[in-house]
Parts: sequence; structure tokens; C-alpha cells
Amino acid sequence: ELSLTKQGEVFKLKSNPISSPEIKSYPLSKGQANLEVDEGSFHLVIDADASDSFNVKMAYGKDKFIEIGYDLETEELYFDRRNSGQKAFSEDFASKDVMKVQAVDGKVKLDIFVDVSVVEVFVNDGLEVMTQQI
Repeated sequence: ELSLTKQGEVFKLKSNPISSPEIKSYPLSKGQANLEVDEGSFHLVIDADASDSFNVKMAYGKDKFIEIGYDLETEELYFDRRNSGQKAFSEDFASKDVMKVQAVDGKVKLDIFVDVSVVEVFVNDGLEVMTQQI
């Protein structure tokens, strides 16, 4: 669902995910060790204080994982799939992609929707969105 919102003097297109009761949500908190998820599709919710960097790794085997995080120093969200294991088909696939993210009321909220081959990250209730194939 798309909507128009105003941030200061700037209008932004906001993207809200359409939720489904069939997709289970898992809230994550800072310092949480491990969360095992057996579903093919799931939703992770991170509502973090923007005064510190944070990350989440999703493992798909012993040495295969993707990493999504927020870097406080650069104020960027990053999606790193250099260790995803799926690299042979394209030299551009194994990448670390970044985008600027502004905290809202001192927080960075991530809604991460994971499917079999795609991850969508909605930042601060859809003010920014990053979609990646995994």
C-alpha cells in the first residue's frame, strides 16, 4: 500500500507492507542471541534505539548467511549478501548495498519480510524500502 507523507518541507512516498495472518512475526531485541525459524516466509520486527549500531544475521547453513544492519556512524542501513553462498551466477550478486536512513524520534524501526528468495526491509514504517533477492 502506497501513501504520501510529509517530512518537514519534503513529501515522501511511503510504502506499507500488506500483512497476512499466515506470516508469523518475530520481534527481535538488542542483544538477543539466536532465533530459530522453520517457516519459509516470516516477518522480523526490530524497533531499535538509533544511538547505537545493530545487525541481524540470517544463516542458511554453516557458512552461508545474509546480514542486515544499521550503522550509526554513517546513518546507513546495509544489506550484505557477500556470504550468501549464491555467487556463481553473477559477479554483481555478492554485494553489500547501503542506503541513508534517518532516525524517527531517536529510533530505527525495521520490518523485515523474508520469503524463499526475497527479503524486503521496510524502514520506519515504510519511509524507506530495500528489496533484495537472496
